[in-house]
Amino acid sequence: MENNPNKERNIRRYNAYAQYRDALGFTDYYISKECGMTQSTLSDWKGGRYCPNADKLLKICKIVKANLEDILVE
Repeated sequence: MENNPNKERNIRRYNAYAQYRDALGFTDYYISKECGMTQSTLSDWKGGRYCPNADKLLKICKIVKANLEDILVE
């Protein structure tokens, strides 16, 4: 099976977000409700199948007190 660089990048970005989320004691369920997205959207991100658009990423960053650059790791 061929490596999917987008999938791997999305997983790295999710993991970066998750560190901030966990430090604050939040759950994906809480984040999804605060951002107006479904929890399955965050599950898809965790699996590398999706990365939230810029608008959603900015909302997520605000909630978890992260800079966008901290989440958009390559």
